[in-house]
Amino acid sequence: TRLRNIVGPLFTKRRAEDHRAGIEGVADRLLERIAAMDPPVDLVETYAMALPIHVICDVLELPLQDAAELRSWSDAFMSVTAASPADVRASAKQLRRYAEALVNDRRADPRGGILDALIAASLTDSRAVADDETVMSRDELVRMIVGLIVAGHETTGVVIARGVLTLLRHP
Repeated sequence: TRLRNIVGPLFTKRRAEDHRAGIEGVADRLLERIAAMDPPVDLVETYAMALPIHVICDVLELPLQDAAELRSWSDAFMSVTAASPADVRASAKQLRRYAEALVNDRRADPRGGILDALIAASLTDSRAVADDETVMSRDELVRMIVGLIVAGHETTGVVIARGVLTLLRHP
């Protein structure tokens, strides 16, 4: 509840609306690319999973060139691939390192987005959070960023894929 209270105000309907044009642009570009492909096309790979990782990169202001690597780590972390237990651990470690580097970079050069608001709500050292309900520890911040990256695209991609499958089965 404490963490949800810190993060919740950053994900409002108004903030989502601020990203609408960018999301629609990404969706259109992906669909145009699919339309230019020779059938059959893997809709899960080219659209259902591609759209949400682009969106989470946009929302968190992450470099789009990191999307493929983030998705790969996330897929292994969530065990949606044939990743070995060692690969799952390595991906979790890479996601954590990525999030830690983001925190360090954004503390030095904030941009004013959601990620910066999360960083502002965190402690700068490893002290435990006391009774202050408005802050999170550095570890909680890093885990929150990893969680937003993973859940921010994985669940949405699965919903898109299942939605399309349902529409194809029941037009």
